[in-house]
Amino acid sequence: MNRLYDQIHKMISETSTEDAQKFEASQKAWLSYRTTQCELATRYVGGPMKAYCPMQLNIARVKELRVLAGEQ
Repeated sequence: MNRLYDQIHKMISETSTEDAQKFEASQKAWLSYRTTQCELATRYVGGPMKAYCPMQLNIARVKELRVLAGEQ
């Protein structure tokens, strides 16, 4: 995920500083979402969600980043 993020950020930065800042903000927001969502899932679904939830969300985020990177 970090490799993809860095690759995309570099690509976007070359064309638009504003878009690069938006991309950075979106990643920070996503990280906050992941943390909060998984805390709730762990609390209400149970202990196994502590590891499962971030893994599933990370997989989904990598798919999103691959699209942005043009790797689809």
